[in-house]
Amino acid sequence: MEQSLPPPQRLGIFGGTFDPLHNGHMAVAQAATTHLLLDRILFLPTACSPLKLHGVVTPARDRLRMLDAALSPYPCYQVGRYDIDRTPPSFTVDTLRYFRRQVAPASKLFFLIGADAFFDIGCWKKWRDLFRLASFAVFPRGGVGVKKISAMLEDLLPEYRFDPAHNIWQWRGKAGSAQDVVWTPMEEVPVSATMVREKIRNNENISSLVPSEVADYLLANHLYR
Repeated sequence: MEQSLPPPQRLGIFGGTFDPLHNGHMAVAQAATTHLLLDRILFLPTACSPLKLHGVVTPARDRLRMLDAALSPYPCYQVGRYDIDRTPPSFTVDTLRYFRRQVAPASKLFFLIGADAFFDIGCWKKWRDLFRLASFAVFPRGGVGVKKISAMLEDLLPEYRFDPAHNIWQWRGKAGSAQDVVWTPMEEVPVSATMVREKIRNNENISSLVPSEVADYLLANHLYR
């Protein structure tokens, strides 16, 4: 879904397998738009996550079609093919390097991520570089909250200090140019792609878990059965 829009000053990068896109993803996008004043969010489905190398992922064409259908009513939500079209696995550091080069130097880049995934950021490829390439927008997920994230950052990057008045961790080191880590409050939506797939296999209703366009596509194409 490529649209002609002005270059964004505040761009959100939202990566994942989106297998399938569900209402939890949509809630994150809405919270990011509201709290971070984003001009655009780019949904980047991965060809293969390095954390899911041995899992079965639905073909890219189906995941892209579901994203296109569900996001078409939202002009500031776009679908990108960068991770789909490159040789897997998809490493976040490569993605952020690419998009950092694509936007103006003054533009603000946010990487949208659940707190449970961010808590394990120290296991990611070249994770220290990530903090120089983009700000992190961290969302409550998996029972991981502000206190646990603060403890993790204190261990990995003690130069960060939390400002509770603004829900933000800021770099206080003398060297480097690390970006902010922003806690983005929202009500956690109790849904996952695994849950959606299991319910479909069990012939259960998923209308409350995914956008209607996704539900229609899944039904028409007999996916996850």
